Amino acid sequence: MRSLNKSLIPSRSTTNDYDNLKKSFAKLPAGTINRDALLEFSELAFSIKSRAATGGLPLASEIANSMYKFCDAAYIHIPEDAYSVIKLHIDALVQVFEHGFAADNNAMAKKLVRGLEDVVHKFLGK
Repeated sequence: MRSLNKSLIPSRSTTNDYDNLKKSFAKLPAGTINRDALLEFSELAFSIKSRAATGGLPLASEIANSMYKFCDAAYIHIPEDAYSVIKLHIDALVQVFEHGFAADNNAMAKKLVRGLEDVVHKFLGK
């Protein structure tokens, strides 16, 4: 199984997408989400997923992929706690990009991704 714990410096494009994601989320009133926001978050998460994967940041890519899948599926029928699910993903990305979470602990990285995916499945009813 591939390692999720590489500790590389993200590209400027990845960092810009990450910063835009945080800024857009911060503009939302707490606890609320709408389709326009889900679409924007979906696009940013997809970009982060792709750029992080090609840039050697697999943990960030896995987290962004989980967020992308949630936003894409939630667009049709927005779950009541969609805001909280997205916040969990953004908080996880903050830990990876700003605090080097799991940079040297592949088991912790896998546990984080598994937990986020479990949350997504719970709120999407899958």
